[in-house]
This record gives sequence, structure tokens and C-alpha cells, in this order.
Amino acid sequence: MNSSRDSSQEGPNADLGDGLEGDGSTSATGKEVKQGRGQGKCNWFLNNKKESVDLSPFGRVISDNSPHFSRYMGILARDANLIPIKYLKWEKGTIEFRPEQQPMIHVFKNVTMKNIEKLWRSFKSDLKKAYYKPFIGSKRRWQCGDSRVDPDQWRVLVEHWEKDEIVEQAKRNAENRSKQTMNHTSGTKSYARSKAQYNKKHGEDPDPIWFFQDKHTRRDEDRSWVNSVAEQKY
Repeated sequence: MNSSRDSSQEGPNADLGDGLEGDGSTSATGKEVKQGRGQGKCNWFLNNKKESVDLSPFGRVISDNSPHFSRYMGILARDANLIPIKYLKWEKGTIEFRPEQQPMIHVFKNVTMKNIEKLWRSFKSDLKKAYYKPFIGSKRRWQCGDSRVDPDQWRVLVEHWEKDEIVEQAKRNAENRSKQTMNHTSGTKSYARSKAQYNKKHGEDPDPIWFFQDKHTRRDEDRSWVNSVAEQKY
């Protein structure tokens, strides 16, 4: 496991997971619920092949196989046998991580576990959007259309979502998310990986101001900003 120089801190993560399984059912309002795109294939540890990654000093994977590793983490986060969705909060030690002792491994472990936690939360959020919200007020909400989800665990989640304080909290969270309007144009590639590739090509880290502009402008002829918020921040 190697480490490459990179000055990035927090940035967008790769698309870290496979999709939900869909059943093409109809919501309580009569609207058809779109079928999920299904689970993606994972090429990590294919045929028990050992994998290696390059890390930034902040523990982020920046090598070319980063997308495969990210998808593997997504699969772990959606494994209810490993991390049950009935847990309402992520607790330290939810899953055990025992990597080989290597330089940077403590940083890599922390970053990886935070990513899996984020994926686990995202998975539950996706399930809520697909199989709970469309069926509020209907008995159908007690059935999850994703075969990976244990029915008893799903019932625990639904009962939790329907508590008055959780309903109010969800409303506040939705309002806060609506205020986060500065998008980026990096796609699924993390900032850490983008900076590492720039460093490899040019022999130095990218200028922070140039990098911000590059990641918040469209790939059109005028390189227009994604929105006014990003332009004002610049």
C-alpha cells in the first residue's frame, strides 16, 4: 500500500455503491414507483486477487482502481448481515476492521470507516425514498421492495420514522439540504484523486484557486459556473 502526496482535505466522494432493487410497484397516491437500477458488479477481490491502493496523506484512495474499491465499500454498507439497518445510529465498533499493520493504515482505516458509515446512512435514506415515502398512509409501507432488507429490520425503521420527533427532524433536515446549492462538476471522482492525477502529470499540486474554478465550472465553450453561489465563492 503506497502513499502519494496530495494536499486535499475534504472533497466529494466517488459513487460508492450499487443501486436499490426495484419492484415497479404503485404508491399510495396511485403513482408508479420507478424500478431501481439494481445492484452493480464489483471487481474488487475478483477471484480472490489481492488488491493494492495508493493513498493521499489524508487516507483517501487516489489510485486508478479507486472506483472498484468504492463500489466494494458500497456493497459492504448494504450488507444487512454485516451492518443491520435496524441500528438507528452508527456506533463505534459497529463492524470490526482488522487490516494488516502498514504505514498510514490508521488513517486509511478512519477514512474508510467514515465512508462506509456515510454509505450505510445513504442506503437507509434511499430505502426510505423508494419504499416508505411513496406509501405513507398505506399498509404497503411495511413492505420493503429490496430483497437484501430483512423484514423485521425494516419494521424497526418504519416505526422509528413515524415517531413525531423524527418526522419533525426530517422536515428540518430537508430544509437545510435545500440551502446547500453549490454543486460541482467532478462527477464521481474525488477531489483527492483529481489532485493526485494533476500532480502526476504536472509534477506539482494544482493551484487551489484554479482547482476550485475547474471543479465548479461546466465543460462548455465559456466554462460557465455551475451556479451563482459557486461564482460568488470564487
